[in-house]
Amino acid sequence: MRVWLLALSVWMTACGSDRYALWGIVHGDISVGSGGDVDGVLVWEFFDSKWERARSSKHHRCGRVLGLTGTADQGCADCAVNVQLVVEDIEHDCSGGEGTHPSLTAMDSLRISPSRDVPAGSWPDTSWSWALGWGGGAPEVEGMAWDEGFEFGEPPTDESSLSGRRVRLIPVQTRGFSASDLSESTEQ
Repeated sequence: MRVWLLALSVWMTACGSDRYALWGIVHGDISVGSGGDVDGVLVWEFFDSKWERARSSKHHRCGRVLGLTGTADQGCADCAVNVQLVVEDIEHDCSGGEGTHPSLTAMDSLRISPSRDVPAGSWPDTSWSWALGWGGGAPEVEGMAWDEGFEFGEPPTDESSLSGRRVRLIPVQTRGFSASDLSESTEQ
């Protein structure tokens, strides 16, 4: 009997319902001013529950674009960029209201710092990671960052600084959300 229950449990885990209603990633592009201030966008992209298995763009559901402005903050000794953010909703195409919950705009700080965990084979070869702070919390790494010039054959002359450059923020993690996590009408 235990063997059958264990087999049923494994089968349901592997083949059963998806863990989350939606999956999301956040990425962006920013311009870093000579004084360390930033402006740019972050983009949330949402995928339906089937994305967990296939990891395919055909499961893309909708997106949300956020405008960012950031004022330089000297509170991080080893950061190339450390700013306090002001986030503004620009637009979204989430017809069902998913992805519009205010908690998804609660990021209040952004850091770009030398990375100790750049995945092997990263393109372009980079040494930066980026992190977001949410609701006053300590910034947590979201992904890799690199100077956009690498993509266009114009790498920076000083690779230890991002000042005056446009920077891509690439995600290395996904987030799973229940439907209630993402709806603006949901009370938390």
